[in-house]
Amino acid sequence: MMKRLLTSREFGVALLLILVTLIMTMITPNFLTSSNVMNILITNSVLGIMSVGMTIVILTGGIDVSVAAILAVSSVLVAKYVISTGANLYMAFLVGAGCGLVLGLLNSLFIVYGKIPAIIVTLGTMGIFRGTILQVTNGEWIVGFPAWYSNLNAQKVVGLPLSFLIFLGIALISGLLLRYTRIGRQIYAFGGNEESAVRIGIRVKRLQIFVYMYMGLICGVASVVYGAIQGSVQPNAAVGFELSIVAAVVVGGVNIMGGSGSVLGTVLGVMFLGLVNNALVLAHVETYWQNVVVGMVILLAITVDVLNRKVKLTRRARA
Repeated sequence: MMKRLLTSREFGVALLLILVTLIMTMITPNFLTSSNVMNILITNSVLGIMSVGMTIVILTGGIDVSVAAILAVSSVLVAKYVISTGANLYMAFLVGAGCGLVLGLLNSLFIVYGKIPAIIVTLGTMGIFRGTILQVTNGEWIVGFPAWYSNLNAQKVVGLPLSFLIFLGIALISGLLLRYTRIGRQIYAFGGNEESAVRIGIRVKRLQIFVYMYMGLICGVASVVYGAIQGSVQPNAAVGFELSIVAAVVVGGVNIMGGSGSVLGTVLGVMFLGLVNNALVLAHVETYWQNVVVGMVILLAITVDVLNRKVKLTRRARA
């Protein structure tokens, strides 16, 4: 048991987190101040929420590159609704989640019944969603949120930002879903071997529809948090954000080909990327270099994962 823990990907990412924290604490005295820690938790809440959803998608061997576009559409819809009606937090989440569900369903129908690869479908819908929202808004920013929505970012529960607790709540629910439910076991089985999943009676079409709708739902929830953190919504919000989401999932140990990984690993991956990005900001590294670092992290994580799998296969062959 102990050997399995020490050799797990989650344990390795946890060690990296501790290492980065120690290094940055020695280099920058402001790194572990309460204000900077709160800033890290808040700014990475949306990344965390959406990475949890992407974890489930990638576990099935799929991918959704339209997630940032769904976030943008849902954010605009929530912002317009909140400003025009005054609404409340619960209605904002309901509107955001509903929008995300519909767009996730649209993706799943093309993937399942059109039999088109997920990467192609979501690339196409990404363009459709972004183009549509730019047309509807004329490219104008949406501002003037009610006070309760603008102050959402500052709310804390048990000393932690509400946005971060929403991330942890979604991570907990998703982790329990994967570990203790039938559909969770089906997700792993389908991602591990689609043909075998069909043979044992898994209804793969329903499963895929559920997965992409769940991803859309999570994007909708994240859109409410996103608007509150940003204080405004722009139609081209979160362009390129899908890169960071995939990076967090892969760094956390989820196999990009599907079938293995955990929500805990993704949570650790999110925090690792958050610490790295924060460290780059404190070190006054130009913003565009952050994308370079994220890209390198993805390549390194996938390379390490491939090498580990080759080593395991070699050991099994010898045994």
